[in-house]
Amino acid sequence: MSDLATRIADLRAADEPGPAKRRKNAQRRRIFAAAVELYEENGGEDGGLDKTTVEAIAERSDISVRTFFRYFETKADAIYVDLPSSMDDHVALTRLLLDDLEPADAILAASIVQMTDMTNDPDDVARMRRSLKSKHFVERSGAFHNRWRNELTRTILPFVPDQPDRFVVARAIVTSCLDVRDSALSAWAAGGGDADLVETLDRTIAIWKRVWSDEVPTQVADGYDRRES
Repeated sequence: MSDLATRIADLRAADEPGPAKRRKNAQRRRIFAAAVELYEENGGEDGGLDKTTVEAIAERSDISVRTFFRYFETKADAIYVDLPSSMDDHVALTRLLLDDLEPADAILAASIVQMTDMTNDPDDVARMRRSLKSKHFVERSGAFHNRWRNELTRTILPFVPDQPDRFVVARAIVTSCLDVRDSALSAWAAGGGDADLVETLDRTIAIWKRVWSDEVPTQVADGYDRRES
């Protein structure tokens, strides 16, 4: 096992949920299941989101509406991938990994951990497939992207070398890493969601690093050479 894999395993072991967290996770699962059942009964992508109400989800889950909003920000988060929860987990993992890795590597490693966790749960894989096929989810994900980017930028900023354009550098790192993550998910969805998602992400990261370490600097240098001539 690599040093990084060992570090991640140690972090996961230290974050093993106690009884209260396990009960909360079980309740989230019940709400997820109820929401998806109602969504499918109401037509799925053909109007299922609009017809499925928070009140109906709460009733089928045997909870109050108030309790529902303790677990999810919107009904879409109970039907598709829970974006706020995914963001919080990704940011928390990145923060833990920053002690051992450079900011970009920490963000990408956190994505690998998340994708690994997801692929170990068939329900989570099905939820991701459903989400990436949904126009509503894709649109909401795009709108949510800026919030995710802001949280990660604040997280890595103290680890970026002090310089006049420090914030811009941090923002560029975060934007690039989230683009890599999104590209991997898009490639996976385009293939029907049947490929190994972690391998797809690993391959996308490798391509990104190769492009940025080799091709882009060369192209920039060539551009300056042409301009000077």
